[in-house]
Amino acid sequence: MNNLYRLRRYVRPYVSRVAAAVAAGAGVAAAMFGIIKMLEPIVDEGLQPDVTVGDLQRFAGSMVVLYLVLGIARFLSTYLLGSVGFSMVRDLRIDLFLHVELLPLDFHTRHSTGGIMSRVTADVLAIQELVSRVLVDLLRDGLTVIALVGLMFWTDWRLALTVLVVAPALVSVITRLGRRMRVASRETQEGLGELATLLQETL
Repeated sequence: MNNLYRLRRYVRPYVSRVAAAVAAGAGVAAAMFGIIKMLEPIVDEGLQPDVTVGDLQRFAGSMVVLYLVLGIARFLSTYLLGSVGFSMVRDLRIDLFLHVELLPLDFHTRHSTGGIMSRVTADVLAIQELVSRVLVDLLRDGLTVIALVGLMFWTDWRLALTVLVVAPALVSVITRLGRRMRVASRETQEGLGELATLLQETL
């Protein structure tokens, strides 16, 4: 969390794009909410005998519009946050390269060239992956989950509370997996540094 906080100054120049991505994520959640509400009576009751061709045409038209909104909103949220990720990586790499250039010779004596190269390339790519992919899914799916939980309470609050009882157990499992993934990621990055060092020295 502290590392994410330190990245805030790289996000600041692109706040407008992030805000637009959040709005697009809200559009995804709203479209999903609308689609589920449209399908709800069909799932619960099936097609009724008094349904007319006009009713079916309006239903089909509404579904087409909702899926168009869903697709456009998904594209915009992915594109906008992806562009923010690439821009942040560019700025971060420039700053990192300038910083490495100004470090004392003693630092370069104590650290391998391959390891430094890995920091500038692989580690920064991990940040790009975080911003352009992980945050996209977290934002979009998080807003969708909020909308669907609201729909659950609107439909039957008792059943919603029953379902949410298992939520803490799921959070606990995800948290443990997250810790293991962080350790594995750190070991992977260190391994890439050693590999870059070996390759650089061999060449």
